[in-house]
Amino acid sequence: MDLKQLQELGGFVPKAPIKRSVKWQPLNEDGTPKGDELQFDIFIRKLSFGSLERLFDDKQPMDRARMSAYIADAVCLGDGGKQRLSYQQAFELEPTLATAFMSAVGEVNGVKKEEAKTNGEAEPETKN
Repeated sequence: MDLKQLQELGGFVPKAPIKRSVKWQPLNEDGTPKGDELQFDIFIRKLSFGSLERLFDDKQPMDRARMSAYIADAVCLGDGGKQRLSYQQAFELEPTLATAFMSAVGEVNGVKKEEAKTNGEAEPETKN
């Protein structure tokens, strides 16, 4: 195996984002549905091993929330996925919308909670 073969076989992550459809039900301040459930397309960047390692490395300073950073790194919006969310925008997402985005990120990046390891231990499951 050489580098050219690795490239041809998909051994390196593509730069182009991958389109995914998500569903989200906007909510009023009191938690009741606000209009109809929406279905729309977003674009997900496939993250490299190094990017994932950086996000889930317990030795890195935790000045940012991991899942917000994950969304900011991976989710792209707009025509062809040309718009990027800032970390602050990802941090301020409505939780059900963030969950819909994370589902799409997980689909594209193929990372399951039990596979995201830090110090040899699985990441704790988060409550929705």
